[in-house]
Amino acid sequence: MRLIQTSLATVALLAVSATAFAAGTRDQVTTTMRGTSHVKSGGTLNMVVEHRSATARQFKVTIRYDVTIKSKTVLGFSVYPCKSTSCVSTVSRIKLFPGLRHVTFTGKVAVTRRDDGTACVYAQVRDQGPKGRQPGKIVHHGGSKGVAFCRKVR
Repeated sequence: MRLIQTSLATVALLAVSATAFAAGTRDQVTTTMRGTSHVKSGGTLNMVVEHRSATARQFKVTIRYDVTIKSKTVLGFSVYPCKSTSCVSTVSRIKLFPGLRHVTFTGKVAVTRRDDGTACVYAQVRDQGPKGRQPGKIVHHGGSKGVAFCRKVR
């Protein structure tokens, strides 16, 4: 009987610790974006970065952008694992018409570990105009060209 109780306690402990380990992390960055000729200033961008475990190879990125569009335009979303735009991981475009819009972008980006033990996710929003011309004008966040999030990884 004592062996069964010890076994049950061990199994329960392992189940609880495995669930906590599998849960991973979920971090959030919320900011106010500036405007362009087609996008009104003051849009709220909420970036959620999920990391399944400390040793996972990808971040799952979800961006929710609540924005008022002044005139028809195409918005381009880009997510990078490094500061250079040459390492693009996920890109998406969406055509928007005037009015208040709630845009959601979902993508994955590789975990690129830096020398200091952190990995970063950089996201950019570009206003590509009514015809969707590349590369488009960057929708700035304060003085920077996008939103960044960094965290320690193994």
